[in-house]
Amino acid sequence: MEIGRLSDSYSLLAKENGHWTNATQTSAVRPLSLTASRAVGGDTLAEQARLSMNFDFALLTGEDYRIVGKAAARLDSAEKIVISAAAYALCHLDNPPELTLELMNLLYEEALHLEAIGRLLGIDHATRPWIPEDRQGNWDLVRGCRSPLDSMVIEHCLYEGRGTIASAAGAWQLERAGVSPAAVAVMDAIALQEANHNVSGYRWLRLLDRGRPEDDAALARVVRRFLEVEPVPAPDGSDASRKKHFPFFLIQVYRDTGDFPLLKEHIVAASRNARRTGDAGVDPDELYRRSAEALAWCEAV
Repeated sequence: MEIGRLSDSYSLLAKENGHWTNATQTSAVRPLSLTASRAVGGDTLAEQARLSMNFDFALLTGEDYRIVGKAAARLDSAEKIVISAAAYALCHLDNPPELTLELMNLLYEEALHLEAIGRLLGIDHATRPWIPEDRQGNWDLVRGCRSPLDSMVIEHCLYEGRGTIASAAGAWQLERAGVSPAAVAVMDAIALQEANHNVSGYRWLRLLDRGRPEDDAALARVVRRFLEVEPVPAPDGSDASRKKHFPFFLIQVYRDTGDFPLLKEHIVAASRNARRTGDAGVDPDELYRRSAEALAWCEAV
């Protein structure tokens, strides 16, 4: 709790005092989270946003427990990986001060997600492996990061690109299944923050990428490393295929335009579409075309 408050306080203070450039405006998680928040009060924007997970939790039972448990079967281990990735970056990478604060914020928000899932499903995280065997490849990717760019691309451009769609579609599925409002509200809050973490990844990629040939080569190397662990399926139009090609669609939008506001627009629109329909709503032809271009580029560089 104190880490989250500290990072929020310094981030807001820095922005108010003009220490942020136009490219480093604070994350979109604040308005997005407040949209989903059911909390009332809070003296500051940060304090209100922090209350966005303040729901009336109760251990799920019966059919609700079965449905949410199935939907969240791998979510708890995914949250542990992201928490660990933020901690690794904080401890081992040479981050700019603003990124250090943002990583503290990300770590805290992911910890909130993990706690919320545990409270809904009665999971004692201390009794489970922190990094289960089937997540070892993810953890190896994290430990292979040598720079802030590596870390932000792997966790927040690529993994969170999938998480943006998966979490919003998960909230849509839970609502359609008629599970308890608290469970849907928790997934909504997670989905909104996941989309923002994806936005954050591209904001930092835009800042850390200086446009030099060696930066392009470094980005391609990171994407290749990711694909060794997380290969993309055939572009067959299935939900799983579209979700896993979406991060590479975004990578190619970044390469084609370098336009951070456009990337943010794509991410937010995809999250909202997935929450309404279960699908990101990106034209399949454009999705697969840009994804294919990104995949071809990273292999050629």
